[in-house]
Amino acid sequence: MKIRFRITVAFVLLSWCVTNVLSQQNSNGDHVFLTSVQNQIEMRFLEAMKDQEFEPLLNIKNRIDRIDDVGSSTLNYYKSYWSSYLLYHLSLCYFRNGQLEMSERVIKEAIDILEDIENKDSEVLALLALAQTFYFQYVPRQDVFLHMHKVKENLKKSMILDKNNMRAHYVNASYDYYTPEEYGGGQRSESLLLKAVAAPNTRSSPFAPNWGKKEAYGLLIGYYIKKANKESASKYLSILKNRFPEYGMINSYSEAIEAIN
Repeated sequence: MKIRFRITVAFVLLSWCVTNVLSQQNSNGDHVFLTSVQNQIEMRFLEAMKDQEFEPLLNIKNRIDRIDDVGSSTLNYYKSYWSSYLLYHLSLCYFRNGQLEMSERVIKEAIDILEDIENKDSEVLALLALAQTFYFQYVPRQDVFLHMHKVKENLKKSMILDKNNMRAHYVNASYDYYTPEEYGGGQRSESLLLKAVAAPNTRSSPFAPNWGKKEAYGLLIGYYIKKANKESASKYLSILKNRFPEYGMINSYSEAIEAIN
């Protein structure tokens, strides 16, 4: 009996050690994956917009879903954040491909994931507002003003929680830029974008987002092109070229600036 008991105990301990090691390996794998997930999403998004092949994006979504976040509030937070970020981009792909029902369903899922996060911080609220802004086109006419109020409140909270959050300024500016003038849009775009491009793009952790800076420059250039302000548009295009030479809109901006009389 003693020998059998010792064997049993040894087997249990061995099983625990193996499980613990594998769990640690999976955790480390999740950590490594999350440090590069934003770049992976953005690269696959650009490819999907070009060739309408969405499987690589869906594969990343499946990888995010498999993250073992049990007992880790950090992993749970970033699992939700990056899942929503991916779904936002996937919804854009479906929209571009004319699959409007899928686009609506996916962006709604992205919003629901973020709304379920407790104690939302500035980053979550900024991404939530971005997703809600794209969802506007699917909101029934009678609910437009209610939805608009939600977006504005989330943007306001995001900027209050972190006045230096570059993404909060960028999303707020984007919302203002694309809001029709009859609904009060276009009044704050420039000032918010100038704050966005000036704000530091620091990361609180290796998993944290750093998207939005090049997009802020692009939108600011677009704003000055729209206003026929050739000097300012050229100034920020020069900065964009220097900081983000890979940005896909550079040639289009250059042509538009040259066309300004």
